[in-house]
Amino acid sequence: MTIRASDHAVLRYLERVAGFDIEAIRRAMEAECEHNMGAPCVRIRGARYLLRDGCIITVLNGRTVPYWNFLTDLMRDDEARAAARSREVRTAE
Repeated sequence: MTIRASDHAVLRYLERVAGFDIEAIRRAMEAECEHNMGAPCVRIRGARYLLRDGCIITVLNGRTVPYWNFLTDLMRDDEARAAARSREVRTAE
């Protein structure tokens, strides 16, 4: 049997055993992206933060971005749907 470590277990290891301050890292990431609210992607110091609905959903290496066009197309589709919903709400009022 092969043992696999879940993402949750790795995160807790980094926090509880290796001593990383996960909340400080979270606050730093949020602060870096704060001034770019509304943008689907923020590029800072070689990393690309992908944002959706005001939440950082992943961070990609700035040099190696697999399926980058696919990801940005998905995000554009989401933005278009959100804009259409917003127009529907304004028209209904």
